[in-house]
Amino acid sequence: MRIVLGKYEILEEIGVGGMSRVYKARDTKMGKLWAIKEIDKANANNVKNLDVIVGNFVAEAKIITQFDHPAIPRVVDIHDDENTMLIVMDYVEGVTLQDVGRVSPADAARYVLTIAEAVDYLHNLGIIYRDIKPHNIMLNKRDHVKLIDFGTAIENVPEVIASAPKMGTKGYAAPEQSTAEYGPQVDVYALGVTLWQLLTGKKPDGRFEVENSHRLNKIVRRATQKDPAKRYPDMKAMIRDLREYKPQRNTKKYWYLLGGVAILALAAIAVFQFDSTETYNEYWKAADRANDVSAANVQLYKAIEVRPGSVAPFTQIIKNDEADGIYSDFEREKLESAFEAHLPKLEKSDKFAKLAFRMGTLNWFFTKREEENTLRGEAESRYYFKLVSEYSEENAPVNALAKIYLKVAEYDLSKMRDATLKVAKKPDFKADYGLVLKLDIAKEMKAPLLNLLKEKINEVELGEKNER
Repeated sequence: MRIVLGKYEILEEIGVGGMSRVYKARDTKMGKLWAIKEIDKANANNVKNLDVIVGNFVAEAKIITQFDHPAIPRVVDIHDDENTMLIVMDYVEGVTLQDVGRVSPADAARYVLTIAEAVDYLHNLGIIYRDIKPHNIMLNKRDHVKLIDFGTAIENVPEVIASAPKMGTKGYAAPEQSTAEYGPQVDVYALGVTLWQLLTGKKPDGRFEVENSHRLNKIVRRATQKDPAKRYPDMKAMIRDLREYKPQRNTKKYWYLLGGVAILALAAIAVFQFDSTETYNEYWKAADRANDVSAANVQLYKAIEVRPGSVAPFTQIIKNDEADGIYSDFEREKLESAFEAHLPKLEKSDKFAKLAFRMGTLNWFFTKREEENTLRGEAESRYYFKLVSEYSEENAPVNALAKIYLKVAEYDLSKMRDATLKVAKKPDFKADYGLVLKLDIAKEMKAPLLNLLKEKINEVELGEKNER
C-alpha cells in the first residue's frame, strides 16, 4: 500500500472533486484512521486556472487549521511542496444527511442545532461557510453530525468578500449569492433549507413550507426569507429557537370541566360528534363495498378528513397498499401527505407508535423497485422507526422491533440485498432465517437481520386490530 509523509498508509479513495482527492488512511504507528485531502500539482499543469485552484486549496488549509469544535473535523498535519499538497484531518465514518433522507422532527432539530452551533463558532472566527447542505454534513454511527468540506469557506473581511467569485449550490444558496454578496446570513438561509429538506425528504425548489401546523415550520419560514433583513439577524437567534423546540410526546392529559357553561359546551360537542361519526362510518361502509383497493382508499381518505386523528383509516390504507406487493410512488405521495398533514393530531393517539411502525414496514418491504436487484425504502423507513422510538414505551414490543430495523439500516444494506429482497417478496420468514444463516456476510452485519427475522418468527403481538 502507498505510504505518505512516512506514516500514513492509504487504504482507499473515498472522494473526488475538481483537482482534489480524499483518501482514507491509517497511521502505521498508532493505528488511527485519518482522512487525507490531496491536490496533485505536478500532473495538473494543463489545467485552466491552476493557480486559482491551488490558491483556494491553500486558503482552505489556512482556514481550517484554526478550528477546534466537536462538530468540525480537526486538521493535524499539512504538507506542501512543488508537486503535492496534503491536508491530514479527522476521518468521519458514516453517511451524509443527503444519503439519510428524511428524518424525524426531533432528529432534524437536533442535527441542525449542532450544525448551527458549529457555524456560529465559524462566524465568531470571522469565517463564512457559504455552502451548507445535507451533502456536506456527515452522520456517524453514534448519531452525531459533523460539518465537512471547507473548500468554499472564506474570511469575512471586506477585501476578501469584494474579490470573491459567485459560489454556492443551486437550491441552497441565498438569493444574494447570485451577485456574490456574502455575509453570515447566507449560512442562515442554507441551514433553513437543510432543515426543510430533512423534514420533508424533498429536493429544494424554492418553496420552503412544512405543514402549517408543524412546530418547526416557523424556523424554516424565517430562515429562508429571500430578503436577508427578514431572516434571523444572526445564527445565534436561530439557535435560540432551535433550543426551545421540544418534541411532542404522547402523554395523556386529564381535564375536569366544571360548571354549567362547560356542560353546555360538552353537549354541543356531542351533537357535532354524533353527526361526524355517522359520516365517518358511512365512508367506512363505502370502503367495505368498494370493488377494488383504489376505490376503497378514496373513501378511507375521506374518513381521515372527517376524523384526522383516527389511526384506523391509515392502518387500513396501509393494508390496501400492501395488497399487490408494491408500494408505488403514487401511493407513497398520497399516504405520506395525509400522514404529515394530520401529524399533530395523530401524535395524540395511543396507537400512533404502532401506526408509525406500520408506515416503516410498508416502506421497507413494499417500496417499488426500479430494478430487480436494487433496494429503496430503508431511508424512508428510518424516519418512521425513529418516530416509534419517540412515541412508545421503552419496554413495548413495537419499540424493540423498531430498534432492530434501525440497527439493520445502519449497515450497508447492499451487502444484505439478496436476503432483504427475499424477505420483501415473500413472508416465509423461517426460510429467510435459514438463508441469512448461509449468507457470506460479516457476523456483526448478519446479527441484526437475524434478530429481525427471529422477531417475525415469534410473531410479536403489536395489537394492530382496527378499532373504527
